[in-house]
Amino acid sequence: MLAGNCESISLPSSLAGNYLIKTFMDRDAEINYCALVEVLDSNSDGRVDKGWGTFIINPNPERELGIHITEPLAATGIEQFGVQVFKQVRGRYFLLAGTHPEANDNSANSCQSSLPSSDVVHNNNTMFHQTIEVAKPHFQANSNFAAIQFNQKDLSECSDTDVFLTNGSSSPADNSDKLIMLRTQLQTNNQGWTVTIPGDSPGCNLDGADNIQGRLFNNVASNNVCNDAATTTSGQFFHIELSSSRQTAGDWISSIASTWSLAVANPYMLRLHKGWNLISVPLFPDDKADSLFNAFQVGKLWRFMNNQYNQSVNLSPKNGYWLYSMTDTDMNGIAVNGSESLTVQISEAELHTGWNLIGPVTAPSFDNNAIINFTAILPVDSFLEPIWEWDGNKFVVAAHFKLGRGYWVFKK
Repeated sequence: MLAGNCESISLPSSLAGNYLIKTFMDRDAEINYCALVEVLDSNSDGRVDKGWGTFIINPNPERELGIHITEPLAATGIEQFGVQVFKQVRGRYFLLAGTHPEANDNSANSCQSSLPSSDVVHNNNTMFHQTIEVAKPHFQANSNFAAIQFNQKDLSECSDTDVFLTNGSSSPADNSDKLIMLRTQLQTNNQGWTVTIPGDSPGCNLDGADNIQGRLFNNVASNNVCNDAATTTSGQFFHIELSSSRQTAGDWISSIASTWSLAVANPYMLRLHKGWNLISVPLFPDDKADSLFNAFQVGKLWRFMNNQYNQSVNLSPKNGYWLYSMTDTDMNGIAVNGSESLTVQISEAELHTGWNLIGPVTAPSFDNNAIINFTAILPVDSFLEPIWEWDGNKFVVAAHFKLGRGYWVFKK
């Protein structure tokens, strides 16, 4: 699942029956996610039996961000807030605890035994924590990765502060830390908010130093996270305490996006010809399709997904699109500004059995004339040749990939 597989996974007996793993399409975001979702409700009371939680992977993220929500039910609306942040920043994964943190008493918590066993931030024997233990080596090797854990603070806690940010430590951030960048962005984009970090005034004691996921990301050994505080921080874990009144996803998106920006210095130049064009882009555009093509006489953008055509409002890398143009663009083409695609190769999870309409990606800078081998983009032995492209009038067999074009690929 972490490597991009989904439908081909067989759940172990400990999860089979309790969980379903499935690809599902978010039509609003135009993304296929892979979700591990609890489904067993043996007494049909409308509630899942175990309360172990939910894990969702985006196989083609714009940012290597993990969004953690630890206190569903206890913090009103925090689940919906977390999902919206995950969707809108196009993060890598979303992890949701499955129970109220006080659903159980502390009798079964051998980690931090004064706290309930259902409190996933303080118990390492939970599905939530075990998922992070498995996922951490896979994601943390990427220097652009960060795990963001949102917690809704009580009104009586740090009442002079709207948002308190830490790296899971009471230590002040250094000047290069994204903690400072995020604070600055939130203050700039939300005038009137009081956003602080350790060392700021007013002070706040909700530093997450006993948060065992924070300790794990801050390189405390997994068998010591219950008792040992981190002595250093990795800069890849963000413990966020926020007031319920600051829990609107739209107020956070631009700040998170700017803090973890992979903006490409020079735009990609997309060329269109009169008539139907089968196109792609090798980055995440800053603008939606209607804004991007506003100055050009073009029709609707069409994407083939899940065996059917749908109108699309966004362009994203690795996908092919049909677009009708009334005229040729000039020699330079259309300037597409945006963010770098985190990965070049298309994973198994991004391809469906049968026909797929895809687009190639390379790292910046972009060369429309570069020849790209099929196996540099596609998983080896996952597709059947020939691969087809559009020459402006008819389909022809492609010898290789080129940027800016769309291709029909058949997955075995």
